[in-house]
Amino acid sequence: MNFKKEIQNSKASEAKALEECNNEPIEFPGIIQSYGALVAFNFNSLAITYASENLNDYFDFEVDNLFNLSIRDLFDRESFHAISNIASHKSTYQQREQAKIIVLKEQKVDISLFRVDENVVIEITPIIESVEVFKINAHLKWTLDTIKKLENVNAILNQSVIALRNITQFDRVKAYKFHPDNSGEVIAEFNSGRMDSYLGLHFPAFDIPPKAREIFLKTPIRHIHNTSDAGVKLKSANKTLKPLNLTLGILRGNSPIHGQYLKNMQVSSTLTLPIIIKGKLWGLFALHNQDVKQLSSEVTYSLELIGQIAGTILEQKIEQKVEKKINKLHLEGEEFITLNQNPIYLQMFWEDYADKLKSLIKCDGVAYQIDKKVLLHGDCPTKNAIDAIATNFSDVKTNNIFYSNNLSELQIKNLDHCRGVLALRIHVNNPKICIYFFRNEIKKNILWAGNPKKDLVFEKEKVRLHPRSSFNEFCDLSKEQSKIWDSETLTLAEIAVTTFQKAVHAEKATTERFKIVIRELNHRIRNILALVRSISKQTINDIDSIDDYANSLEHRILALAKANSLLTENSYTSVELKNLFERIIKPLCNNPENIILEGSGVKITSEIISMMVLIVHELTTNAIKYGSLSTQKGKVRIMWKTNSEGLTIEWKELDGPQIKAPNKTGFGTTIIENAINYEFAGSSKVEFQKDGLYVKFQIPKNLIGESKDSIFVLEQVQQAIPIKKPKKYKVINAFILEDDFIIAQDIKQVISGPKVNKIDAFSNQKQALKSLEDTHYDLAFLDVNLKKETCMKVAFECEKRGVSFYYITGYGNSFLEESTFPKAPVILKPIRTDKLKGIIDKHILNSN
Repeated sequence: MNFKKEIQNSKASEAKALEECNNEPIEFPGIIQSYGALVAFNFNSLAITYASENLNDYFDFEVDNLFNLSIRDLFDRESFHAISNIASHKSTYQQREQAKIIVLKEQKVDISLFRVDENVVIEITPIIESVEVFKINAHLKWTLDTIKKLENVNAILNQSVIALRNITQFDRVKAYKFHPDNSGEVIAEFNSGRMDSYLGLHFPAFDIPPKAREIFLKTPIRHIHNTSDAGVKLKSANKTLKPLNLTLGILRGNSPIHGQYLKNMQVSSTLTLPIIIKGKLWGLFALHNQDVKQLSSEVTYSLELIGQIAGTILEQKIEQKVEKKINKLHLEGEEFITLNQNPIYLQMFWEDYADKLKSLIKCDGVAYQIDKKVLLHGDCPTKNAIDAIATNFSDVKTNNIFYSNNLSELQIKNLDHCRGVLALRIHVNNPKICIYFFRNEIKKNILWAGNPKKDLVFEKEKVRLHPRSSFNEFCDLSKEQSKIWDSETLTLAEIAVTTFQKAVHAEKATTERFKIVIRELNHRIRNILALVRSISKQTINDIDSIDDYANSLEHRILALAKANSLLTENSYTSVELKNLFERIIKPLCNNPENIILEGSGVKITSEIISMMVLIVHELTTNAIKYGSLSTQKGKVRIMWKTNSEGLTIEWKELDGPQIKAPNKTGFGTTIIENAINYEFAGSSKVEFQKDGLYVKFQIPKNLIGESKDSIFVLEQVQQAIPIKKPKKYKVINAFILEDDFIIAQDIKQVISGPKVNKIDAFSNQKQALKSLEDTHYDLAFLDVNLKKETCMKVAFECEKRGVSFYYITGYGNSFLEESTFPKAPVILKPIRTDKLKGIIDKHILNSN
């Protein structure tokens, strides 16, 4: 006796008993209820495979002789055709379908069927006194019209149990809702007075084992007409056939344990309709009768329909209940989440959104955890307690939601008033983000239908649950618990997790884009500064006085500013060529009408705009100083047209003074003659004609039209190797890889000297790589970003050939560290003259 008591008090034994209960093969009972009969046949061969022992009540065959027959031999031609037709429907794998009402042995019977693998299972149930179809339809219509107008879940269930009572006349009809812990509560009931009321009572989770819950998800109705029915055995055609799965059958025999459970409740007949919402078992309609009750086919099919209608309407109402909050989530979800860990920003964020989170999911306190930082609002446990909760949450690998209404069971300290938590895992790491909703302890009486304690029995070396014998009201004072997190709240939590996760991904993407924008902006600024510096240095070579220098430099910088304005106005895309000419030339002229523009609407891409602005500016200022625009009547005709090679632009000065080629090539002439060819593989032709300057530009066709996305992608090459010490030479050959003509000319000018034998400049990798094959170089300066490519291939080729090289970039060191560029020193733009000269000195032997 003591041994049995020890088993009863053992948690391990309880778990084993629950396992034994769930392992009971209730879907393979081997018996059917005795008020009907069953026969199954192979869909392909039509051979009979299973039959109930009472089948001869409906056919003039002994059961054992049936297995030598075909299903055709049991039914007339018309009935067989109806059965075959219904059996061919795919729906019969998911539900029982009515085939026909026929007469067997002078008895009217209902024929329904379902499919299990290759078997077609036919259930035969006698037609008892038929219920008026009109009456059933009236009940169905009343039920539908009534419950669809209701908004409250309890009201819908109350009307539904009334409808079920009206149709079935069962003594007790109750609506039973499951809680997240799988226990249940009777929240609606119609009672004739013949049986005890269970309204408001709770039932423990183990009253309905997991296996039974699985079956309720697959079958819309379960009817046990007599809980004392021992059932009728099934026979199979041969011993090799496995037991027949009767999950979808209405005649499925009852488990002895369940039968005893129902008899202990003084129930002789029962019917159960599952309430399924979003594919999950939300609750049940349970109908009980003190006497044995058999239902007509009309009633059975109408009950299935009512259960499904009620479930559908409940699902709609529950969705509507949280729809406003869901809409709010979808509209404002991004605002509830932040990745910014700046303390000041976090505090401002929390002040704005903590209360909104509390109103989203009803709770007493809420916490926002981002990595090691925890923000609290309302009644919350201590940070140490939250860390302990997080440890339990981290063990949940397959779900982003963790909840409990009894944290004391987890033996967590420093909970204060908190006893319940609903935790949402938003982001796993970098950063880790979780949101916690807390509920305080509530003390309340929970009324159970009998003592919820498990009754265990030990028999035949197995421990199992014993059907409870008492269902008298049992009061249990709930302590150390919070209000439960109901299914509606958990549904909202699931949507919140998905919404918040999308917000995190969006913010991370925005942050990454922001980093790229900042880096690109930094690069552009450094390039502009480098360009301004180069222009300022090269301008001084053309000017004899400080005033002239200041004036020329100012105008060239203003030209750059106009180029930048054109780019920004057009979001760094294409610009109309005519617009460019008008913006650059006419403000400089005393007589803008002397500028003749002839050409169709052509756009040039953002890559060439800055250089074209500088070139046009130089042509215009030269024309004003020395050419046709220096006279009142002088004109400039600019013509452009597209051809198969690209765009041709002609600058022709007319009616000006006679001009001749200058004695020396200045900065302006240099960029006019060489920049287009150097940077863009185009061409420039300059002629000093008697009646004025003539210049012809050929622009490649890839620089015409709308700008294409120019995404700067780092190439992935082999692993970099350590930096080598610079070699010393008496005289060096150097090359510059720089796509900006003006900057390249500036570097070339700075590093020129007696100890530098040869300096080449290239605007792209193809040119540089070809020259490396033909020429020995000792030193190289490599611009990292070459319009649509990087210098990486050239860098690796320099490393391979032992050429010392330096990176030139406006992105900074971190940009190179993020990639697989070969390691080398970095020179940031704008480049200091002393820096470049110092590099040359490092690589040249001191002749002294």
